[in-house]
Amino acid sequence: MSAEVPRYVSLADVARRYDLNPRLLTSMVEAGRIDAVEVNGDIVVAEEDVNKTRKAVAKREKLWRRVQHLDGQGIGVNEAAQRYALSTGSLTRWMQGGYIRILRRGNPKGGRGNKTLLNESDVAYAKLASEERRARPGRRVFTREFSPPFFEAD
Repeated sequence: MSAEVPRYVSLADVARRYDLNPRLLTSMVEAGRIDAVEVNGDIVVAEEDVNKTRKAVAKREKLWRRVQHLDGQGIGVNEAAQRYALSTGSLTRWMQGGYIRILRRGNPKGGRGNKTLLNESDVAYAKLASEERRARPGRRVFTREFSPPFFEAD
């Protein structure tokens, strides 16, 4: 009985074939979600692993594309909570967890012009992910499938 040898494909080919972000694929390799090896200076991934994670990645990429135009735009915590109908508590936890990037940290003592600014694309993505996951109190929004494309898990 012979074992089947995995078929490996370059990251560039996978990104083109499945219309996926090459940086996202690279971070998945680095996080150990996709097996990869280096061949003649190119990173190649196990096609079987890509097929397993492709649907999840495609869904995440599709959501991200809807909010990508907001990337780098600042929004205050309270304004974000109102605009996207999310609680300030959830936003704060997601900031602390690295799911929402902070563009500028405000002064904890407050004062005019000292508010914390969040990356609006991250807040909008959190809203879309929570809707997709049919979030309710106690249910995680950011699972492996729905973690933001920039997110690096420890």
